[in-house]
Parts: sequence; C-alpha cells; structure tokens
Amino acid sequence: MNTMDSKLEKIYDSYGPILFGIALDMASTREIAEEILANTFQRIDKYQLTQQNSSTSFCITLIKLLILMAHNSFIPSQLKNNFKLKPFQKTPILHTLLCEQMTLENYCQLNKIALPHLAKQIRSEFATIRNWG
Repeated sequence: MNTMDSKLEKIYDSYGPILFGIALDMASTREIAEEILANTFQRIDKYQLTQQNSSTSFCITLIKLLILMAHNSFIPSQLKNNFKLKPFQKTPILHTLLCEQMTLENYCQLNKIALPHLAKQIRSEFATIRNWG
C-alpha cells in the first residue's frame, strides 16, 4: 500500500463516519450521500489535504469540502435542507462558518466578538458534535 492510500485510509477511519452522517443529512437518498462522500475523498489528494495534521480545523476543512462537493455535484432537488444541516441546529457558529462560508474574521466583526471568545465557543460546539453518536 502506498503512503497516499495509507493517509487516505487513516482519514477515512477518523472522519468518514461523521462526514457520511452529514452527507446523509444533506442528500435525498443514501446513494447520493455515498456519492457525495466518495467525491469528497477523491478531492482530498487534489487539494493536498493529506498533508495536514488531524485537528479540529482539519475536521472543519473536510466538512467544508463535503458541502462543496454536494453543492457542485447535485441539483437542489437531490439535496434536502438547503444546506441547513439538522445536526448543526445545536451548533450555530459552525453552521454559519461552514454552510455560509463565512470567515472567522467576518464572524467576529459581524457579531462584535473577540477571536479568543469565538474560539472557546467553537470548541464547545465541537464537544456537542463529538456527542452526536
């Protein structure tokens, strides 16, 4: 097995279940969710994501890529929720950052919040995500 396959396998083992859960929430069928996930993993090498460390920001990067793949690959009738991902109802900051593609700086300016405070709230929302299962 080459190094790239090994890295992709580790990424899939670590992040595949949460990404598939999000894809299922976006897609109108299981087959479309599987295709979204497959498209996402095909792009990981293209965007050189295997060179990043596994971290919270890496998870966000993968979720953003998943949303991009869903948005670029399917017509709205094949997707549901208009990218309003149901699990993200309890994580409004992550929903805004991911689904509305807002930067941290813009979020801080818009909401008049300091970056360290925002980081603390994001960590709290990630704790919520870890407990989804």
